[in-house]
Amino acid sequence: MIKITFYRPRIFTREFWRHWKQRRKQGFIDEDTYSLYNPIAEFVLPRLRVFRKHAFGHIESRDGIHVLTWCQMVDRMIWSMNEIVERDGCPPDDIPRGTFEEEDRKRKVYYAQRREGLTLFGRYFMGLWW
Repeated sequence: MIKITFYRPRIFTREFWRHWKQRRKQGFIDEDTYSLYNPIAEFVLPRLRVFRKHAFGHIESRDGIHVLTWCQMVDRMIWSMNEIVERDGCPPDDIPRGTFEEEDRKRKVYYAQRREGLTLFGRYFMGLWW
């Protein structure tokens, strides 16, 4: 008689149980804290998108900012968070090839735009309510 043995992967490894205990105790695993910018951006991005739909409330308490200016600022925050989530914080690969100075200038512009959105997020963090 031929005995057939099927391969059964070990699902419940030591690492699985360690992660399970960490998630149960603290709500996340330790590896999630290696680079916090990605989990934070993944958490904030969908909420900022919904906030953008309701961004017209309580404008008068935002340092006298006009409604359209406030919406543009929220759009910049959304763009910056989206760049972190989609590209993992790296500049896009579709920067046209040229001289080193041109590429360097375009990367600096990209980083400046991303930094501007993150700076706005930090500056108006307590004003993100409707």
